[in-house]
Amino acid sequence: MSMSPIDAEAFFGPFSPELHKLRRQITTKGVARPVERAALTHLAAPMTPAAQLGGAVDATSAQVRAAYHFVRNDPAVRRFVSSLFYPHRLRTAFAARTVSEWLEDPTRPKRLLAGEPVLSTTVELHPSRGTCSYRCAMCLWSDKDKLTYVTNNMKADGLLTLDDWRRLLDELWTGGTRTVVVSGGGEALLNPDLPAILCHARGSGLRVHLYTTGFNLSPDSADLWQELLRLAKVRFSIHSPHPDTYDAITGLPAHLRALERVNGHIAGLLNARSSGTLPRVGIGFVTQPLNHTQVVAMVDYAAGLGVDFLDLRKDEVDVTDGLTLVQMDTLRRQLRGSAGDGDRWRLRRAAP
Repeated sequence: MSMSPIDAEAFFGPFSPELHKLRRQITTKGVARPVERAALTHLAAPMTPAAQLGGAVDATSAQVRAAYHFVRNDPAVRRFVSSLFYPHRLRTAFAARTVSEWLEDPTRPKRLLAGEPVLSTTVELHPSRGTCSYRCAMCLWSDKDKLTYVTNNMKADGLLTLDDWRRLLDELWTGGTRTVVVSGGGEALLNPDLPAILCHARGSGLRVHLYTTGFNLSPDSADLWQELLRLAKVRFSIHSPHPDTYDAITGLPAHLRALERVNGHIAGLLNARSSGTLPRVGIGFVTQPLNHTQVVAMVDYAAGLGVDFLDLRKDEVDVTDGLTLVQMDTLRRQLRGSAGDGDRWRLRRAAP
């Protein structure tokens, strides 16, 4: 894909005040014009190969390298590319993480180039048996039928035995995986083998994250609580700070007081861990029509609970209705309006 300065001009146009501000900051840094053009065009289309980038902006290879160095090290640029305002944030984060892994273990790119199998350093597992107490509007498993195991005539129980999970975890470690995310396919806490699975994962050397609704985190399950306190991260799915909206999204009846119950479990986990130690505890919030006005309230709610991070994201699988232009503008104004609030903004951006 080739780029031109015109494309970069369009990318940094007036439609985004944040982009426009970044461009003004870059142009006052005093770098050579070819380096500045290369930096701006790279930010507009970071997937552009270096040779094509140099040709598009009439820059030498040395000037392109200087542009890359500037983008990686300039504080203002670094803050922007890691923010929610940068359209290529996930792409650049993935690239940076991949290069970091290759530098740590140079055999990985060599094996890839040789056509040898290479496992991801992070793998997501679904030891949930395909069941969940919730019917979250944005979850592929919410219908309990068409999009789940039933479609393939598979039973919810017994898909993998505990021994199967142990063997898989050992194979992942041997293959180069270092982090496993226990999530998806239903609610993992409903699997009675989960404490043993988590324990074996840690014993294999793996770093373990758990994503959960938190509803089924029984205070009486001593083995489970013991394992949770040894994980690297626990993220609770909470998509509204208001009980009525929470119930509408999850499909739970109001009499269960589900949000209140989950709040208690989060507080219990935060209180049980030693000060400043693992696990990092946070919240995942998926924006959708039912909660698109509640971003600021969600940040205040998360701060009030005292969690370590808040992960704001869209409905990645597009199960819910898309946001209208008016709703998108409401969401955008909430993010921009509180960007100057240091405490709120730091919490909002803290999710890795």
